[in-house]
Amino acid sequence: MRQTFVETIPLGIAGAALGILGADALLKLLVPLLPSGLPRVEEIAIHPPVLLFTIALSIGGAFAVSIAPALQVSASLQRGPASHSRVRDLLVCAEIACTVVLLVSAGLLMRSFLNVRATNPVFRPDHVLGLHIAVDRSTHGNTDREVWRYLSRLIGRVQSTPGVESAAAVNRLPLGGQTQTLQIEFEGRDTKVNIDSRSASSNYFRTLGIPLLAGRAFREDDIAGRPDVGILDDWIARQVFGNESPIGKRFRVPIVPGMPWVQIVGVVGHIRHEGLDRDPRPQVYWPYAQRTQDRVAIVVKTAGDPMAMTPAIRAAIREIDPNQPLYDVFPMSEFIARTLLARRLNLVLVGSFAALALLLASIGLYGVVSHLTARRSREFAVRLAVGATPANLLAMVFRQSLARGSLGLAVGLLLSTAITRLLSTMIHGVTALDPLTYTSVVVVLLIVVVVASYVPALRVSRTHPVSALRDS
Repeated sequence: MRQTFVETIPLGIAGAALGILGADALLKLLVPLLPSGLPRVEEIAIHPPVLLFTIALSIGGAFAVSIAPALQVSASLQRGPASHSRVRDLLVCAEIACTVVLLVSAGLLMRSFLNVRATNPVFRPDHVLGLHIAVDRSTHGNTDREVWRYLSRLIGRVQSTPGVESAAAVNRLPLGGQTQTLQIEFEGRDTKVNIDSRSASSNYFRTLGIPLLAGRAFREDDIAGRPDVGILDDWIARQVFGNESPIGKRFRVPIVPGMPWVQIVGVVGHIRHEGLDRDPRPQVYWPYAQRTQDRVAIVVKTAGDPMAMTPAIRAAIREIDPNQPLYDVFPMSEFIARTLLARRLNLVLVGSFAALALLLASIGLYGVVSHLTARRSREFAVRLAVGATPANLLAMVFRQSLARGSLGLAVGLLLSTAITRLLSTMIHGVTALDPLTYTSVVVVLLIVVVVASYVPALRVSRTHPVSALRDS
């Protein structure tokens, strides 16, 4: 027992030191790959509590792995070496099974990430800058009419800035994850629909490139005191009216007493408001002048780089009100990237763990096969002496390696079918039992088993019977 401790614990300490150095190098490699908008990403490092926990865990692991071989030696003296071999095989199978679970999870997250990134948001975010303001009613008037008059002046000044093609206001930007849900009913139809409500100014659809499919967009004269108008997206138009044109039809919000009927003047393309991976409700738009809100998002279409236009846009706004604060200023293309932030982080983490597990499983399988073939050198020499060919020995080692790998692979696949169901809320456009992902993992693991077994098997096939019997 003492000899086992003396031999194993220094190896454990050396392994912990190398592991810490490897973790530091891995962090330097992976942190730059994380999204820049990730909160506190600059604080990701190996902190002292984590370092101390890792050292304690390494020393405890060294004690554990030094005790286990001693107990196995004692057991093998009583029951023979077969139990020792079985424990080793079970450990390799468990390692492969865990690797399979991580690889399947990483594969599902990868396919989901690619599916979400390929989703068409319908609007065009290129060269569009988004920014937010909050209107102070104590400064700009208490009535909606006064607030809209201020917003109209502000948008007009931004739009007149050199390099700006168009500017518009909306109460919430697409893909922001925020909704304003209402239920509306249609005149002459026994239909009530839950919708996402948005207030937008006249140039909003043109600025964001949202397609106008029928009717007209909002005009500057769609203001308070004029007949209420609204625009539907094509989802709700098809749901309620089918092939019939909705232009000129009317709807209203039934829960608001005295709410007037709103005439439908246009139909636009349905865009994704809550996220690229979720899209539960159709949308209805109101003119900002008729449904004014204090919190405003301004979208600005620019001829060049939208961020380069930020100082000029800020200056234009301050010409109207020097005290007007701006916040959350960013290109809309970056806003789309923000919606992928959580998925990208999950993919980087799980993918890194899967790659590391695959490497450790390869090393473990190679070590086991190499050790067992070395212990059986006398047996292989006898087989060669009585007529076995090197190809026979090569095939035998491969069969035994594949048996170990296949058992771990089968257990891993069974565990994956159960565990990956927990990822159902994190995957999009792919099922938890995706055949392509599982097939790819099986192929990768079989390749790893073959490669890890090749060198020991090749060494066996080149064994000379006389030298092997002499050395044994």
